[in-house]
Amino acid sequence: RSGEPSLAEIEKPLQSMQVEARNLLETMASKIEGPETNALVFLVNNYDLVLTIFHERQLQRSARAVFEELLSEQIQRLSRAS
Repeated sequence: RSGEPSLAEIEKPLQSMQVEARNLLETMASKIEGPETNALVFLVNNYDLVLTIFHERQLQRSARAVFEELLSEQIQRLSRAS
């Protein structure tokens, strides 16, 4: 493990990436025309994709928590909107 960055060293850049990814996906979703459910499906699919990549890379739970919460929120919104 020598030479690999510690969790503390990657935590801040990871948090910045999470904020930017969320902002980008929300901006893209806001541009989708049609019923609100189209934007919600877009967000659910993309948050799920991000989490799949995080799981494949075996990131710690703390690194995945933000997107797990976002995914859960969008699924709830989608189920209410349907």
